[in-house]
Amino acid sequence: RAPICRASSKASCPTSDREPVAMRALEGRTIALLESRRGAELAALVRQFGGTPVSAPSVQEVERPEEVQRFAGHLMDGRFDVVVFLTGAGIQALLNDALRWGALDKTVAALRGTTIACRGPKPLAALKLHGLTPSVTSAKPHTSRELLDALSHVPLDGRRVALVHYGERSPGVSEELRRRGAVVDNVCAYEWVMPADAGPLHDVIERVVAGCVDALLVTSQI
Repeated sequence: RAPICRASSKASCPTSDREPVAMRALEGRTIALLESRRGAELAALVRQFGGTPVSAPSVQEVERPEEVQRFAGHLMDGRFDVVVFLTGAGIQALLNDALRWGALDKTVAALRGTTIACRGPKPLAALKLHGLTPSVTSAKPHTSRELLDALSHVPLDGRRVALVHYGERSPGVSEELRRRGAVVDNVCAYEWVMPADAGPLHDVIERVVAGCVDALLVTSQI
């Protein structure tokens, strides 16, 4: 843990107002949060425990509509036997685009006609929102290794597999599926880029260097 900031000026280590709460486990602590999707919820949790959150969204997810529409078209044409989702965001990108084009029911029906595999609770939850139940799910801790282990019971030789990646490609999964005989179509429904406003990140860096941050919460590799 970095030392608690002892700066004499509020300008050098600005803080936000704290809400009165019963639990003060983080009293007097400044917690920097790099989370992008659930940043507001994490900040509220830090305040609940008496801490001062400093939010700096570290990544921006940008959908790739052309790639999503290509995938959706092939899916509805019945070109895939197996669809593997590595992320809930990939499912949402597909189904949100289908909703915009008035093709949500057809897309869900096309998915239901395939063998669906997913890694972790997030894609599982996204599928269940649309009444879809995967045939294959990974075990804890939900890494690619557990997903590939679960897929070892699915015949893949000669089968057409759509592999929906997260914000960057997972070449190891793709290569292993090919090694098992699958014809793999890599789908990148969205990509990770730097946030449009990098100011909060710069602010966190300055606070860390100045010793004004007690803990830094990192919630993803990217």
